[in-house]
Amino acid sequence: MLDFLHLLNVGPASEMSLELAPRLNLITGDNGLGKSFLLDVAWWALTRRWPHDMNPALTSGYPAKPIDPKLTASITFVVRSKTRTIEYSSSYSPRDEAWVHAITHNFRRRRVAPAARARNRRRVVSRSTSLAAPESRRPCG
Repeated sequence: MLDFLHLLNVGPASEMSLELAPRLNLITGDNGLGKSFLLDVAWWALTRRWPHDMNPALTSGYPAKPIDPKLTASITFVVRSKTRTIEYSSSYSPRDEAWVHAITHNFRRRRVAPAARARNRRRVVSRSTSLAAPESRRPCG
């Protein structure tokens, strides 16, 4: 399961972070803010293949490239399984025109007692992420 995604110098904004909740996540925003792009990067993080590489008939899902080729571009993400949580960091190699992966943290999951597991299931988690850049956020009302 994908827990976290951080993009630097990639996509429609110079920096984006997305922290995902354990179950349902809603991504909303105006056109052109990067909702579909985030889904493409999430797919790549989980499969290491871009959607367009799997199906060339798609009109989106092309491999991500840096916004500014002179600056460092990175995609960092955290993937959780039943036994461990792993953080990966990928940087863009202009020479290879590809993303180079590295494991930055490898955490083993500790066993949780059944009573604590039941308490955790009842806890409601609410997270909100805005895709709009801070200067483009409009006040409500």
